[in-house]
Amino acid sequence: MDKPSAHQSAAGRSARLLSAVLLAPLIILTLWIFAIAPDHPWHAGTTLALTGYGALLLCLSGGISTADALRSVMTPWRPVVSGVLTIAVGLAAILTPAPYCFALLATGFAALGAWDSFARYRDDAPEWFGAGRSRDTIIVVAALILAFVATAN
Repeated sequence: MDKPSAHQSAAGRSARLLSAVLLAPLIILTLWIFAIAPDHPWHAGTTLALTGYGALLLCLSGGISTADALRSVMTPWRPVVSGVLTIAVGLAAILTPAPYCFALLATGFAALGAWDSFARYRDDAPEWFGAGRSRDTIIVVAALILAFVATAN
């Protein structure tokens, strides 16, 4: 296999930085909701913020997956699946009460992560895409499972 070019390495570094910046609020909100008591005045607002942020992050991840799919030589329905379904799951999560909203988001992220993990086997995918998405999926799903546990009564 060819050595990645400097541009690919720079793109990989940028993707890792973007992932860290995007995951930080999710992790902070998850730790906060896990740390505060269920009767804390900010508990409901934190639950709503975490659900909304998780839904937006899922939609963004679906958009990234869609952009990657549009670049690939795969079937034409792949961008529709990754783009439209993530929006539908994100919207459904916003409309679903806690703790089930976090289970729905975790399922959506796990499915999208599994879908994107196959990108590493494509010749036209960036070298950093599949592994980075797998790592981010594990972090997000773990955080959402923790949020589910924290909000389950």
